[in-house]
Amino acid sequence: MPTGYTAKLCEGEQSFGEFALGCARAFGACVMQREDSMDDLPKAREHDGDVGYYSRALETARRKAAIDYYNEEVASAKWKIDYHKKENEKSNERVVDQNKWIEDLYASLGAVDPEVSVLLLKKV
Repeated sequence: MPTGYTAKLCEGEQSFGEFALGCARAFGACVMQREDSMDDLPKAREHDGDVGYYSRALETARRKAAIDYYNEEVASAKWKIDYHKKENEKSNERVVDQNKWIEDLYASLGAVDPEVSVLLLKKV
């Protein structure tokens, strides 16, 4: 059963090349033509010689030395190490606080041994 995209192809009104170009346009490959009629075939994108982002990125990459890339990676790694150290310290503080709460609970039940405290908790 043909869909809206394949109906013209199945009926022979459209070649496979036209079908493929229409799909490319419909699915975002030709995003600059999204407002045009579906009957208009996709056009090659014209530019004025300035390829924008890519030419600037290439020029920046050419100016940077290998040591610059290395230094960026080292800085990133140092930041990650510091971040994870802080998170580990927070986690350790949380565990200490939880252990203190449990010890206080055991003490309030009058038990010294944690196993005895568990038995007392079950009775309560």
